This record gives sequence, C-alpha cells and structure tokens, in this order.
Amino acid sequence: MKNRLHVYYLISGLLLSAYLFLHSAGLEQEYTIRKKDYKLCIFPQGQFSVYIKDIEVFSKNAMMFGFNPSQTQEKDIREIKAAEEKTDEKNIIVISGIFDGLKFTETISCSDDSFNVVYDLEVIEETSAVIKGNLRFSTLKFGMKLLQEIAITRYRLETLDGQKHEGVLSSPLPKTLNLKWIDFPEFCGGYIYIDFSRTRAVLNERRSEPTPNGLQIFTYPHSTSGGSKVMKKGWTGKMEFSVYLKPQKTSIDTLSPMKKNNLAFNGSFEDCTNPGYPDGWQVNQTYFIRNFTPFCVLDTKNAFHGKNCIHIKNETGARMDYTSMKLPVFPDKTYTLSAYIKTDKPGSQTGFLVNPQSFSKNIQKKMFTKVIAPTSSWERYNMTFAAEGISSVELRVQCEAGNFWIDALQLEEGSVPSSFNIPDVSPNQELSAKEKNNSMVMTVPQIECPVIEKPQLDGAIKDTSWSKAVHIPVFFLNNINGEKESLDKTQAWIGRSDDALFLAFRCEGKDFKGAVTEHDGPVHKDDCVEIFLVPAEDSDFYYHMTYNIKGIKYDVIRDKTGTRAWNPAWIVKTSVFGDFWSSEVKIPFASLQIGAQAGQKWNINLCRGNPGLKQYSSLSPVYGSFHNPQRFAKISFSKIDFSEYFLDITKIGFNKTDIKSDNYELCLDVLNGAKKARTVSILAQVLSANTKPVLREISADFLPEKAKTIILPGFAPGPGHSRVQIEIKDKIKGSVLKTFTSEPLDISGNVRIITEQNFYQNESTAKIIVNTGFSAQLLQSVKPVIQLVNASKQILQTASEFIHFPSGDVYTIPISGIPAGKYSVRYCLVDGTVLAEDQLEKIAENIQVVTINREKNAVMINGKTEFIRGILIGVRSSDELVPVQKTFCKDAKENNFNVMIFNLDEAFQKPEITYQGIQELLDYTAELNTKAILWMPNKIKGDRKEYAINLIQKFNNHPAVLGWKIADEPSGGGNISQEEVRARYEQTKKVDPYKPAFVNHLFSGFQTRYSAYPDTGVLPADTLWITYYPVAGRQSKEDLMESCAAIFSAMSLEGRKNSQPVWFWTQSFGYANNWARTPTPEEQVYLTYIPLIYGVTGIMHFTYRPQVEALWQKISDLNKELEVLSPVLFSEVIENEVLTFGQIHGILRKYNNKIYFISANADIKPQTARLDLRKWVGLEKQTVKVGFEKRTVNIINGILEDTYSGYDRHIYEIIDNPSE
Repeated sequence: MKNRLHVYYLISGLLLSAYLFLHSAGLEQEYTIRKKDYKLCIFPQGQFSVYIKDIEVFSKNAMMFGFNPSQTQEKDIREIKAAEEKTDEKNIIVISGIFDGLKFTETISCSDDSFNVVYDLEVIEETSAVIKGNLRFSTLKFGMKLLQEIAITRYRLETLDGQKHEGVLSSPLPKTLNLKWIDFPEFCGGYIYIDFSRTRAVLNERRSEPTPNGLQIFTYPHSTSGGSKVMKKGWTGKMEFSVYLKPQKTSIDTLSPMKKNNLAFNGSFEDCTNPGYPDGWQVNQTYFIRNFTPFCVLDTKNAFHGKNCIHIKNETGARMDYTSMKLPVFPDKTYTLSAYIKTDKPGSQTGFLVNPQSFSKNIQKKMFTKVIAPTSSWERYNMTFAAEGISSVELRVQCEAGNFWIDALQLEEGSVPSSFNIPDVSPNQELSAKEKNNSMVMTVPQIECPVIEKPQLDGAIKDTSWSKAVHIPVFFLNNINGEKESLDKTQAWIGRSDDALFLAFRCEGKDFKGAVTEHDGPVHKDDCVEIFLVPAEDSDFYYHMTYNIKGIKYDVIRDKTGTRAWNPAWIVKTSVFGDFWSSEVKIPFASLQIGAQAGQKWNINLCRGNPGLKQYSSLSPVYGSFHNPQRFAKISFSKIDFSEYFLDITKIGFNKTDIKSDNYELCLDVLNGAKKARTVSILAQVLSANTKPVLREISADFLPEKAKTIILPGFAPGPGHSRVQIEIKDKIKGSVLKTFTSEPLDISGNVRIITEQNFYQNESTAKIIVNTGFSAQLLQSVKPVIQLVNASKQILQTASEFIHFPSGDVYTIPISGIPAGKYSVRYCLVDGTVLAEDQLEKIAENIQVVTINREKNAVMINGKTEFIRGILIGVRSSDELVPVQKTFCKDAKENNFNVMIFNLDEAFQKPEITYQGIQELLDYTAELNTKAILWMPNKIKGDRKEYAINLIQKFNNHPAVLGWKIADEPSGGGNISQEEVRARYEQTKKVDPYKPAFVNHLFSGFQTRYSAYPDTGVLPADTLWITYYPVAGRQSKEDLMESCAAIFSAMSLEGRKNSQPVWFWTQSFGYANNWARTPTPEEQVYLTYIPLIYGVTGIMHFTYRPQVEALWQKISDLNKELEVLSPVLFSEVIENEVLTFGQIHGILRKYNNKIYFISANADIKPQTARLDLRKWVGLEKQTVKVGFEKRTVNIINGILEDTYSGYDRHIYEIIDNPSE
C-alpha cells in the first residue's frame, strides 16, 4: 500500500470509521484507544479506524484529503511522527508529516462520548497539485452497500444559510449543501452529531451517478494566512470538525424533538366530520344488521381523554367489533396496541383483534387476538404483535353483550406502550402522515440526464452507450414507510439523445408473469415496469406508461379527471433470463405534449411491479400509490431547447365536403406554442378497416404562439370508425416535432340519426331525431326525408315535416300498423341517396323488454323515462339472507329508491343463493313496484358461462328484472380480461337481447376504453357505469370532488355517441378500509346534482346502508327530488350546453310551460351568483319559485341573483311567457 495520508469518517447512527495511513516507521504494532461508546485503532501500516459497538465500516481506498478533481497521489508521505498524550478525560493523538507539498499536523482529541479532529496545513512546496488548488478532505462517506443496510437511518441537517432538511437515508439527500451540522438521531438507540461550524463542509449526493458512489461529505480548509485563498508557498490553512455521540442541545433545539408515533388515526375520536361519527372508525356491519346507530354512540360526558369516547351498547345478541380503517405499518417490526376501556358489567368478555394485510401471497395472514376483562373504571389494556410480512392492519375492539366505553386507542412501534399521543394525521394523504408525525419525509432524487449515444435496443442492455447513462442501483418499496429495498433488486439507467429519452431496467426475481397480451390491457398485474413522466416542473397532468415482460404496453395521460387515451410512438424491447428480466425503452420527445411551461427540469418516477412477491418499488419513494406526482424525482436536461416541440393538436375530425359524395377532409387545429415562426410539413394517414391507408401531406406556416386550422382533403375512409396518424416535421431541419395517433374517429358524414327508443311494442308513433352538420340553406335545397323500410326494401312510411329543437330535428312516423320485426330508418334525399341510416325494432307484446330512450340517454320504466335511483342491497347473497334482504328492500323503497341491486356472489361461510331465493327476492321487488338488477358472480364453483346462461334464461321474463350486471371493475379488482368482458356481453345479448347488460368500470378503465371493440372503440355495455368514490379515499377529496364535472361531461359525451346512458356508483359507505368516512349530507347533494347536470341518468349507492343517519335521510330526500324532477330532466332541452356562472353550473329544461334552471354550486365555499338568463327567459320581471325550498326569488330583466351555500343546489321554476 502506498504511504499516503487518508482519513475517512463514516457516520450513520452508531457507525463511524476513520482511517489514517502513517509511515510504517511511526508504529510497530496495532494501537487501540478504547472509550465508552467507541474505540480508535491505529495500525502498523498507518491506518486508523473508529469502531462503534465493534462495527468497523468503510473502504480503506477512500482518501482523507486530496485535490479536486480527486486524483491518485503518487508521492509518499514523508517525515511521519506520531505522539499521544493521556489525561483523565481525554486521549490526544498528534500525527504530522509532509504530503505532496503540504506540511500537515493532525490532532485527534478523544473523550468518552466525542472526539475532535483538527488539521493545520502549510504549503512548503508548490507542486502541480498545490498550484491547481481546491484542496478538500473526504470526511464522511456512505457507500452504496452500506446505504442499503442502513436505509431507515434518520438524518437531520442545517445549512450555513439556515435551511433545514430531514429524512431517511433510503432517499437521496439534497445535493451540494454547505453544512453547518448533520446528525443521525435514534439510530439503533444511539446518536451521532457532527459539527461543521468551524470549516466549510459540502454534502455530495452520488448515488445517481453512472458509477454510484453513495453519499459523501467533503470539507475544505479555510485560510489562516491573512485571508489569502491562493495556495502557494507560505499559505497556511486549517480544517476542524467535531463528532458527538450524545444529543447536543443545539441540534435538538433546532428541530422539534421526535416523539413516538401513534399510528392509530383519530384514536381519541375527537375528529368527526359527520357529527357523532369519528373519522376512521365504525362498528363492523354484518349481513343481518346494517344500522348500528342505536348501538354505538359518541359519548361526550364520560371521556377518558379529550372530549369524546365511544359507547357501545351491545343489545344485538351478537359480538360487535369497533373497527379502524386500514393503517399502514412497517413489515417485520413489533407493535403494541393499547386502549382505555371500561364496562358497566365487570368481567364481561371483550378483547383486541388485529386483522393484518400481507404484502406477499406467500405469507399466510394471521389474526392477532387477546381476551381482556375490563372493569367499571377506566383501565388501560394492551397487546403486542409482530408484523411479520404485514403492510397494513385493521384494529378491532370486540365487545360482547353489555355496555362498553372505549377511548385513547394507540398503535405504536415497540413492545411497551408509551403515554397516549394524539396522532395528527390525515388518512387521505399518506405523505402527510410522514410529514406530520415522523418528520422523516425523504427528499426526492434529483438527476442530471446525460447525453448518450443512441443505443441499439434489444432488451439486453448490452450496448456500450449505457455506460454513460445515470445508473439507479436501488428501488424502494412503495409502502407508507418507503425506506426499504424490495427483496428482488431493481436497477435502472437513464440517458438521452437530442430527440428522445432512453431508459433501461434490470429486474431480478423468478417465475415472472406475463399474461396480458392486449395493448392498454391490465399489464400492471404482470411483472412490469411503470414510467411516470411530467414534461415540466409544475403541471396538472402526467404521462403513465407501463409494459410487461412481453413488451405489451399501456399508455395514458392522467390528470384530475382521471385518464385520457394516448397512443405515443414509444419503443419497448424486453429480454427474459433465468433470474432476471431486462428491458430498454425509447420515448421520443415528439410523442409528448410538451407545452410552453416545459423548461429543462421535468419530473419522473420509475417503478416496478413484482406480483410474485406483491412488492412494488420505485426510484423515488412514494409512500403508497405510485400515482403521487409530488413524490416524483426531478430530472434535468441541460443544453436542450424543448421549444422545438411546442406543438399541440387541439382538435381533429372529418368533414364531408359534399352531401352526396364519400369524400372527406381532415380538419386539424394545431397550436404553435413556440415564440418563433416556423414552417412545418404535416403528414396524415388514415387507418381504416374499410379502405387502404391513404397518406396526405401539406406544408403550413405558423406565426409565434398562434393556432391554425389545417385542412387535408381527399380522404374516403368509409363508414364506421378510423384512426389517424399524424407526423409533423420541421420543413427546414427535417426533424420530427410531433407524432400523434388519434382514438377512433366517427365517420358519420356530418349526419347522425337515431330512433328515440331502442325497442317499440305498443307505441303508435316513433320519433326520429336527426343532427346534421349541413347548413339550413343546403338542407332546404335538397329537402331530405325520413323513410321506414322493411327487409324487402319496401318503403312503408315517409315523413318530410320536422320540428327543430336544439337537440336536433325531430320527425314523427306512424308504426302502429307494422308487425314485430326489424326495420331500417333512412334519412335520404328525394332521389333516394341515403345520407344516414338507423334501425327500428318492434317487439311482440308478450316479451318483457327494457327500453332505452336513446335521445335522452336514459332507461324507461313502465313506459316512462326515469332517473335510476339504485342501491346495492347486499354485497353477498345466500338463501339464509333472503328474509333480511327483503327488509332492506322495504327500507330502501320507503327511502325512495326505485331499483334494487342484488350481488349473487356467495356469502362467507354461508350456502349459495338458489333459484328459489332469487325468485323470492324478485317477487318481493315486483311487489314493491321497483326493479331489480342481478349482479352476476365473478367466480362460482362450476362453469360460470353455463351458470350465467341458465340464470338469464330462468329469469329474463320476470317483470322485476331491469338488467344483468356481467362484470365489475374488470381493469381493476375484477381482474377480467378484455376478451372475456366482450364475450360475456355478447353471450348475454344472445340469450336476452331485450334487457340491458351492464359493465361497471373504474374511471381509468372507461378512459382507456378497457374491453372496447378495437375496430370501433365502443365499450361492450348498454349503459356506461363507473365507480366514483371521491370522499376521504386515497387522494385528497377536494381534488376528486373538483373533477366530478369533467369526469361526467366526458362520459356523457361518449354515451351520446353510442346511445349508452351514463350511470355511476356513488359513495354511501366509509369509515373502513381506505376510506375514513362517508360523504357529508352536503357533499351528497353535490354528488347528486353535478353528475345530473352533466348528463348522468342513474345513480347507484354502494351500499345499503350508510351508518350516518343524517346522510341516509339526505339520500332519501334527494331520491324524492329526483323522482319529482324526472319528467323535467327528460323534457325539452332548450340549451344543449351546461351553463356556468363562476362556480355555479346548471342546465335549462322546458316542461309544462315553465323553464327550469337546475343548478348547483361546484365549490365547497358559499357563492353569491348573478345568473344571466336573458337569452332564454326574456326580460319581464317575475317572481320565481325555488323548488324544494319553500321560497321565491325575483328575476329582473333576465337576471337572477341568489346565494348558494357550499355544494348547494337550487332549482328555479320560471314561467315561459308570463305576459300571456
């Protein structure tokens, strides 16, 4: 080993080491200084190390000091001397020598719980290294291996300019900070504090470099030779720092002290968003009892802690569990649950139960239980359990018969309960929990993306270009703690060229899963990589790209409304080996929507899904869901001008150029977001199943920051739906600026015709609604007519007269005299040229049929178009449960529901429901004059297809049956393939073509068109259903509530295209799983009227029944309002668009000579609104009735002014012509 001076310090909780290489003549044998908390060893070769608890850390190859950039010093250390002085309290070691032109003296003073290091330096020779200057000391270093071992070590630091940072070492620390001090509190019960106040110390984060080097702190000496910073002969300097192994007052006072964390949310029951119902807690509902309000009350008089406690009055004859929502825990740690409990019957049996959720299917779930016997006084009881392989728990206090009071529930790490601590955590924001309780939020990684040669992509990561990419050696679990590397290691590489981002991944493991084979399928359920990208530092959307081991891709844009379809031209190559799979990715910048807000700093996260272990990890820890943009890493792109890509296609569609021909022009609205003019070449290709691909090209000049409509003529795509591929190039440079593939576009020839109903039976006339894109003058010149034509091409009826409404031109044709069968309805010219065509189907009167009003996008019940007010009666079914479910139906009917939904899945530990049980439920539903939807089980003991066919054939003619729910959340928890969804729909319609078949999607499933037919993009369902639970879920409720209008506006637009009514499941549950509470009554008003205003015609409640009595009463009242409003909602539309006045949204309808403005406040805050209705209601002054409120307001000159409370609704009844 070369004779050089090296000292290294690694400080991590209780770990510290230093190495000093002395000339071998200085020491003849190893020499050790032992202190209470550490030992210092000096070796014959000149090294010295510090051991704490007999742990020595760090490489002997790291240099104590050198010149920047670091270089290997070839000159020997000369004239080494070493001496030691001992006192009662200290050992003082002085080492001196000459190193590469520097004369140094190092003094190390060691006491029992601290040591101090001082370097005095003098330049005695101007060597090449001295002349270059930049002398620095490698004082502290955490290598990559050690960082992984001590990932949960906490750090806190303060910079010279007063900035404070804190977190854990599993996350990269802020780069290039000038430190004042850094400490590592509570690591393995110890403490380390390093004081840099007497020198300059710079923290360097190096784990994201191509060759990751961990975490390092360099210290720099300050000049003591008259302030001169120039290192030349005669220059003197000094460097000093101190290390303390006991807490220091300065450190503890600077940041708030850390206390033991109570993981039990709202453990003192003080937070009650719904008065009387503590957030995050509930009595477990059973199959037989859904309303526990009489048996569980918030007691404000007998609390042990704070103002509230829970009083359980168990008179049910069965055990009652008071239960928490799911709470995150660290896997493989020990926890203690404690609570204060008392009873009026000492000796009555009660107990604790912890229901664990395992992150791995290989670990069997085990209930942790403890029986206790409370007394009549407040006593504290506790139970300790080991969370082996557990990621979350549900806490329960089980109560037998009698009265029990519960308070001050606490869940904490360790085996001994500490004093009760109020957790200040919002369950809606997992990150907030870390910030408020643990003070352990990791700073997100910051990455400088290097330029690399474009690699040849084959999935094997063999191209030499990757050697210059940033290497990410560690991914961290996505649980609430986020600090632990997954069991199967994941690595990534990041680089770029001038026009694309390149990524590579190496994912270790075995038995990899790659079942999904469809683009935009649920590839996240396979072994997969997920990429999240935001082409700006601050944006309201992000890209989500996922692929599995087969390279099957999923790609969407996500924003506050959910997901939007996106079809980028990105490339994925994968390779699968024995114990790992690897992949390479190219994302062209031209495929991204890069706006003017995009600078050189973007946000990114790279994630891995490992379903075998059920472990999900990421580059930047996210503390829960990957969909957490605030936790994405920062990535910088230097020396690249993204303004080249500031192009956006804002609108695309086909226009028919002539009323008779099949020629179309493609219309594009293109925005040049750049601050410079440019000339581009636009290439468009139509991809149609009906015709050969046609390529058209056009040049266009754009002014700075201006939009332009581009028209490309000469397309004949044929009927149906077609995709369009667009490529925009810089005309001069030839570089690709934009690539884009549209969703399937409807080729309807500017004409849409629909029969009002999908089925007719005994109606005497049929309404035909026609919408065209042609001018009134053109229509007048050609005078089109409606023809009813039979299968033999015989024209049975002709209608030329129509009434014009904002919703379209309405023709009426007589049908009473025609027999049952299918007919064509044609919109054609007098010469026979057909402009558009639809179908009219007449059904025999003996068939039970459910009709859809295709104009209003709503279902008809008993001949009337009705707003659906549905409720799920039970989440499971059994013959044993039929009697109690009938009582639930009766209660639902009394609370104004008109549809009962029965889930036929088998109830836990109960026999399945038989045909006899289903018949009894349907008969009772009919007796109540309501309808039923049968929810098909997803899994049964036998053949599901055969079961479904037999069930439909058995009950399809029952008068109560409204339809069949055939799949639930197939892209999510339902885990049903796209092919299977389509097959179920087609089979259901084959067996029963006269009743709707329903598929319920997550909104993301709807947005990505999960299971849609590839050629048309149409979802296989007769109505569009989604799950929409915005209150107190995984995301902040405000964001999700705000997105309500955009979500249902998008769904209604889609529904109108294919005559599919839009319904949704609303949230009437809470206080369990991941939802801390139910909606409030005010929120329920919003969740009824905003969807209604944006086109929803059915609301279904999941599930019977909410525990909050005020909410149940509000739902009942709202159902009654919807029943009264149904004929108004489906009456004449006098304005197609939703009207908005600030936060007030509303629609206009005309019914019985009155104009109704149905409106709601989309904001939680009260609003004073000025509603300008002059265009529709005239200028006469009149007094207007406000529906359901027993009050009136005045409308003057068409202006109506009123106030709205938060999330409130008002329905104004305005006389159409008051002067008549």
